[in-house]
Amino acid sequence: MDLGIKGKNISISIKNREIFSNFSFFIPKNRITFILGKSGAGKSILSQIMVGLIDFQGRLTIDSKPPQKKMITYIFQEPTLLDFLTLEENIFLPIKKFNRDSHFIKNIYEIMDDFGFNNLKSFYPKNLTPVQQKIASIIRALTTSSEYIIFDEPTTGLDENSTDLVFKLINQTFKNSSITPIIVSHDINYALNLADYIIFLDNGESIFHGERKDIFYTQNSTILKFLS
Repeated sequence: MDLGIKGKNISISIKNREIFSNFSFFIPKNRITFILGKSGAGKSILSQIMVGLIDFQGRLTIDSKPPQKKMITYIFQEPTLLDFLTLEENIFLPIKKFNRDSHFIKNIYEIMDDFGFNNLKSFYPKNLTPVQQKIASIIRALTTSSEYIIFDEPTTGLDENSTDLVFKLINQTFKNSSITPIIVSHDINYALNLADYIIFLDNGESIFHGERKDIFYTQNSTILKFLS
């Protein structure tokens, strides 16, 4: 039995616009998956379907079971920190719910230090830059007990150095935990370096799904433009 997220005959229309029609997909567990495509291809809608944020027709399972909220976490493109909590309180908010051990907490502090956050622990979101808020939202997601985390355009608005750090963080988290990352992105260069598995969407259809190495053999003109 292949574990992962499976959608079958997914259909959804928003404001009389058809996004997906009888669309099926599979995202393998314990692999780094990138969902690629140009703006409007359906990337974010698909990720919101997986996490249960929007209604749809069809069938969705996670590890061959009906989806449960605790199984998957979604990180929005925009930061979602709570204004009345400090940076440290925001990041460790899920810890109270999931009772993480001291070793795990130590690792989170080490990640914060990598981003220069240990000197900002008492700062409130309004005192942080938009980039710092976004990175803090990503670090906070790592403290949950989810088996899958969807990163929706995690590097939008970040400079090259911060982008490198974010993808390094995602990669390290995957290697050192049981979390399966799903990265919604338009950046094919990082996908070609990090992905194990790629889904490429265009106009609500999958024009490629498979191992990273196999995308180089495609003859699809849309993908070839991205590759060039």
